[in-house]
Amino acid sequence: MFSKKHLSGAIMVLIAIFVTMAFTQCHNKSKETNIATVLNEANKDDIDKIVYKAAANSYDIVLEKVNSEDWVVKADGKKQSVDTVKVNLMYGQSLNVKPVRVASTNKDQWPVYEVDNKHATHVQYFSKGKVVSDFYIGKSDWVDTGHQNPDETTSNPGKSFPATFIRMANSDVVYLVNGNLRFTFNDNFNWMRSQRIYAVNYNNMIHTNVKTAAGHEIDMVNVGNGRWERDGILVDSLRARNYVGRMSTMICNDFVYELPKGKPDAVLTIECDNRAEPVIVNFWKYDSTGYVVNSSYNPEGIFLDKMGILRQRIEKF
Repeated sequence: MFSKKHLSGAIMVLIAIFVTMAFTQCHNKSKETNIATVLNEANKDDIDKIVYKAAANSYDIVLEKVNSEDWVVKADGKKQSVDTVKVNLMYGQSLNVKPVRVASTNKDQWPVYEVDNKHATHVQYFSKGKVVSDFYIGKSDWVDTGHQNPDETTSNPGKSFPATFIRMANSDVVYLVNGNLRFTFNDNFNWMRSQRIYAVNYNNMIHTNVKTAAGHEIDMVNVGNGRWERDGILVDSLRARNYVGRMSTMICNDFVYELPKGKPDAVLTIECDNRAEPVIVNFWKYDSTGYVVNSSYNPEGIFLDKMGILRQRIEKF
């Protein structure tokens, strides 16, 4: 039989085991709750400013909402219009996302995944002056969904997809999420800029005119029913449609920051029945092949037509 002393000792041991198990369960539960199933839960419609700083830059890139549709980007002392498609891409890849997996819970591993202050791109979303999301974008990687068959010496490749390591501010946990966020939050702020020189609807175009410094002119007038006249003479409808249709939109993804001095080499004027003022597009010679392009539609954008393709287009009737 157990003595009272032995019984008391056994009870103490059982209590110690119980306390240890309870602590372990609480500790594990606490660790589990630190692992998020959804990252950056926020309503994109409430966000009015995005600020991010890439490791390669010494300045912040600031995106500010102008109205329900338009944004501007401010960076390195410059201010330009933004391509809203790029903003939506930011939202889609970083807000309300489910992690693919947890990469690490160890702070010492931050530099490995480039989510530390030195290597990461630091992103903050704002709403009415308050930070609603704060996170660090690390290196990108490709994830293979294939698996290794234990009976084979080679792996079975599956579908690969781009993914990125990120860490939420004030958290040690590193997650892997879908998408190449490093590219989406590009360190070259020009990537965020609107690439649209101008855009109008072909069906609203009533008059186009091209004049060049060399004295060449193409004057097109919409006379109704899909018919166009050039210099007062009715032209082939399909040919006219092809030419005028090409004039409805121009985009370019290269930029310069100053307008050239002197008169333009060519001027394109477009009148539409739904616009009070015509769209005027100027082309200046840049070098032996390139042209600088600027329009009244997007006056802040000064574009570089490197190969002169846009300049050639306006004369190709």
